[in-house]
Amino acid sequence: MPIPLINISHIETLFKNAVYPVLVISDENVIVYQNETASLHFGDDVVVEFTGLSNDITTTEIRIKDHVFNFNFIQTELGFLAIGTDITQVVKERNFYKEALDNLPADLGVFDTNGRYLYVNPAGIKDEALRNWIIGKDDFDYCKYRNRDTAMAEYRKQLFAAIRDTKQDQGFEEQINLPGQETDWQLRKLRPVFDDKGEIKFILAYGINIKDRKKAELTQQRALETIEKSAKAKEEFVAVMSHEIRTPMNAIIGMSRLLAKTSLDTKQSEYLDAILTASGNLIVIVNDILDFSKIEAGKLRLEYTGFSFTEVIEYAKAVTAHQAAEKGLELTFDIDEKLSNIFIGDVYRINQVLVNLLNNAIKFTHKGKVSTHVKLEKNEEDTQHLCICVRDTGVGMTESFMMDMFSMYSQEEGVTRKYGGTGLGLKITSQLVELMHGKIEVDSEKDKGSCIKVKLQLSKGTIKDIPVSANIRFADNALQGKRILIAEDNSLNVLVASTVLQNYGATVHVAENGKEAVNTLKNGLQVHAILMDVEMPVMDGIEATAIIRNEISETLPIIALTANVMPEDKQKLTAARMNGFVAKPFAEADLIGTLLRSIK
Repeated sequence: MPIPLINISHIETLFKNAVYPVLVISDENVIVYQNETASLHFGDDVVVEFTGLSNDITTTEIRIKDHVFNFNFIQTELGFLAIGTDITQVVKERNFYKEALDNLPADLGVFDTNGRYLYVNPAGIKDEALRNWIIGKDDFDYCKYRNRDTAMAEYRKQLFAAIRDTKQDQGFEEQINLPGQETDWQLRKLRPVFDDKGEIKFILAYGINIKDRKKAELTQQRALETIEKSAKAKEEFVAVMSHEIRTPMNAIIGMSRLLAKTSLDTKQSEYLDAILTASGNLIVIVNDILDFSKIEAGKLRLEYTGFSFTEVIEYAKAVTAHQAAEKGLELTFDIDEKLSNIFIGDVYRINQVLVNLLNNAIKFTHKGKVSTHVKLEKNEEDTQHLCICVRDTGVGMTESFMMDMFSMYSQEEGVTRKYGGTGLGLKITSQLVELMHGKIEVDSEKDKGSCIKVKLQLSKGTIKDIPVSANIRFADNALQGKRILIAEDNSLNVLVASTVLQNYGATVHVAENGKEAVNTLKNGLQVHAILMDVEMPVMDGIEATAIIRNEISETLPIIALTANVMPEDKQKLTAARMNGFVAKPFAEADLIGTLLRSIK
């Protein structure tokens, strides 16, 4: 119901001195009264049209000259009473912030707690008509308008609910697929804004385009997959190469060792020593390549046992003495008496490091000597700090080469052709020392010799930490009365293994593949153990073992005799329920010891 105002004089009395503009607008939208403040702002020459006024209108903004006014309307008997407020500064500030937000290169939106749009900038919705239409609506309305699946709206609905429940930020990566356009990605963040009472006033949503980042991630992922495939192919190649070399080497080394047990004259013994030395060198190269592959793939693991450093020195001396004697070099070893009697560490890898250093020193020394010193640098309650120094009087190295000598295949110019070798030994030595948390240092002068120091910290041990040695002598009749089935397709390897077993009194039966081995057992042959090659035609050793375990015997000892020596190969053999593992080329003591332990 209109407020009763008697006449214009009444209004004049009320609003004449008001500091805000006051107007009376007739039903015909004509200004019939304005107070002095309104006149000051509007002037007589300014025509202000209030068109479309109705009972529903309560407020509106009017721009006059350089000012913006917000008018509140009250219906009276004289027409509409319009009381204005100068909001010019507010509008300027509002327009400034709106312009800033509208020109942000990132999506920006303001939502109420139910996910309805209160504002969205052009980066969020480029279509101005749609941008105006969406105000007061939610993402379900948007999806319906765009004729799109509502999965995006459903997910955002959950996020708004989570914000209402937790009053915490929510973030997510959103994939946007538009017809005929490249897939887009946005990193979005929803942040609640609170009033003075701690209640959510509105939710600020912003997004950053991460399409380029996702492209880079995809490119990186594909590159990583390519690298992994390449590494896998390389690993498989190394495994196959190792298998193909080890299989004939098993026969060469095995037959040579058997030949060494026969009567030979001096010249024949020299020839045989040369064969064994060359074969051993080839196996060292194969082992180096395998070790490097395992280190590169992060699969090489140290095995900690008790050992005596005196035995390490004796082993190194035995392995390198022949090579040093051939070149007329003096080979000396000196061990600090204050060293602990027993250490705990990976004795195999420590042996490998020392032998690699000695072999390298002997290779590059023409005359003089190669000396090894093991010195105690620091003694603690449970550990000792050792320095192993291998010094030679050889060709030495330039300073520039020393900086790169532990790189893969690194050899000084002219060295490869003159001295041979792969350049892998020192690289592996360096990596093994690093794996044992040690340090390696080099001091060398061209044409005067070199000194390589390896510094290790080793735990002290006791006699109980030393495992029972596999390198023991067995009685000639250790396998007397034992029947052994050899499943092997290579006739030379069969000859080597069967001869070794027969020399210890075993009765040997042979199957050329896994299927023949299974059928032999099913036909009633009783044996005490099986030596099972892994890779055979017709049926391999893994499949044959599975049939034996499921259909014939769960307890019959099955020993893998294989050239596959990668860690994953050993895991497969264990998973196949084999009892042991002997790598080709095998040491006689390893084969006999493994068999005896399994049979018992």
